[in-house]
Amino acid sequence: MDTRTGHHATGEALRHRIIENKINIVLFDNCVVVTMDPRRRILRNGAIAVVGSTIAAVGDRSTVRAQYPDEPVKDLKGWLVMPGLVDGHVHLPQALLRGAADELPLHQWMSSRIFVLEGVFTPDDAKVAARLAIVEMLKAGTTTFLETLVLGRHALGELAEAIAETGIRAVLPRAVGDGGGYLDEAPLNEGLREPPDVAMQDAVSVAEHWKDSEQIKIWLGPRSTGGCPEPLLREVVQTARGNGLGIAHHYAMTDREVAYLRRNFQATPGEYLQRVGLLGPDVVLAHCSGLPPEEIPYLAGTGTSVVTCPTGPVSCSTQASTSRSGPTPTPPTMAPTSSVTSSGSPICRSSATTTPPSCRPRPCSRWQPSAARVRSPWTT
Repeated sequence: MDTRTGHHATGEALRHRIIENKINIVLFDNCVVVTMDPRRRILRNGAIAVVGSTIAAVGDRSTVRAQYPDEPVKDLKGWLVMPGLVDGHVHLPQALLRGAADELPLHQWMSSRIFVLEGVFTPDDAKVAARLAIVEMLKAGTTTFLETLVLGRHALGELAEAIAETGIRAVLPRAVGDGGGYLDEAPLNEGLREPPDVAMQDAVSVAEHWKDSEQIKIWLGPRSTGGCPEPLLREVVQTARGNGLGIAHHYAMTDREVAYLRRNFQATPGEYLQRVGLLGPDVVLAHCSGLPPEEIPYLAGTGTSVVTCPTGPVSCSTQASTSRSGPTPTPPTMAPTSSVTSSGSPICRSSATTTPPSCRPRPCSRWQPSAARVRSPWTT
């Protein structure tokens, strides 16, 4: 499997590339391999052959070593090797802000701390925060992530270049709003306001630069409920689909948000999504912890991805739906497009990143040379 394209390379094609391009070959030997293949095999005496950027063989160590008898070997005794994880919801700037607003109610967390602090960020601040967050993600085994709101003051083009240098895969949605905050509770800081047409043009321009990249993808990120009125949300959807961009959106985070939708738009959460066209395989909804169970059929079968972030509401003392307890349920019709992840900066709230939603960054069942490695529980 070529880790850059996700395509299988034939043996003959691989040999040709090795001869012509003098590609390095490395064997990772004597490790526990979590394959994530259809049979979910775990190879306790496994080995992996990496040819350039292609994982050419995964299997029992004796078999793989026999295929590549003369190649350099890295002994990984005591290590577990697995495909890279995908974090479906990250706020890179908040890597520098952890601890500044913990345990506050959500509206205070936003309006009195996070919006204020992010409102004075410079492009250099954004790059420093991104590098810190990415180091933590890579050390935790995350090799792809989906941001949510890249702001104008973060300088999307510069930030994408800085992220690309790290080697991680990233989906970067450009934030779009009309100057509103969250519901009626958390007004947006002046330093975060910008014309929505400027934001969308910025996204389209930077996306054009990265259109052929397998590593960096640019999306649109309409602000959460209260920060992006219905006409603008429709325009965001139209612009995204007209330019082949995905959409990431915070949605239905609390019961209060559900009540806000009914009061201001005379719609349930599912009805509103359907009305503005914010459903489909190009859409990732973050949170949905306030989504009533009866609204799930609106999403089921549409290909819409839901990334639940249970530790976010808990850390902000936020009430989710009172009609049930626990995270958004995942019936069989939605299981392929659901994920659980951290909320905020990576691993800042003791939340484990898990397998990805089917949100197009890159399925974690495809191997990557930078696969996560942690101490194996099966060794002494």
